[in-house]
Amino acid sequence: MSTGRVSTSGSTARVVATGFVLCVLALLSSCGGNEGKTGVALIIKTQSNPYFVSMQKDAQKAASKDNVKLTVAAGQKDGDTQTQITAIQNAVARGDKGILITTNGDAVNTALGQARAAGLFVIALDSPSHLIRDLGPSSRVTFAADGLGRDELAALPSVTSVGDREDGSLDLASDAPQRTLVGLVGLAEAREVELRDLAVLRPSLEDVFLRLTGRTLVD
Repeated sequence: MSTGRVSTSGSTARVVATGFVLCVLALLSSCGGNEGKTGVALIIKTQSNPYFVSMQKDAQKAASKDNVKLTVAAGQKDGDTQTQITAIQNAVARGDKGILITTNGDAVNTALGQARAAGLFVIALDSPSHLIRDLGPSSRVTFAADGLGRDELAALPSVTSVGDREDGSLDLASDAPQRTLVGLVGLAEAREVELRDLAVLRPSLEDVFLRLTGRTLVD
């Protein structure tokens, strides 16, 4: 969990994306599907880029080990969203459990939304911000204070849970940390309570990888 800017270095993003293909295939393999196998669609930008070719080979190798029926589709060229949209629609029609995609553009978003609504697990692999949004743990607001009740902290805007840290400070999981922070400061002022060691921790790519695999990411 980082307190600063999320790393978006190309090498980190590539390692995480490829790792996600492998670990998500393993996770989805327990869901079952047609012919006893879990259907998963891997939709890449093109098959002319060595990076995506490598991702495809790794995914196919993992699928053969993890009881996954993997269907691979790719755009005919950079920016070809229509082929990707068709592949998304086909995945829904087949009854696949998940879609792993490196998108060619925002035009696919409506089709991806429809796939999610149909119950498919959808991950955009090519964007660090998308990975963090879809799979990352919540942001956290941490602080120390005396005189604030857990119930009133839980009622702050966007707070999903209240926890304790090892150093005795409090930990608020939040879907919108800025809103939570404003609410917390307002509550502390109303109670005339001092907030100490206040910090906002935002998830990073490494946090997402750790959450899914249980392993740290070595860049």
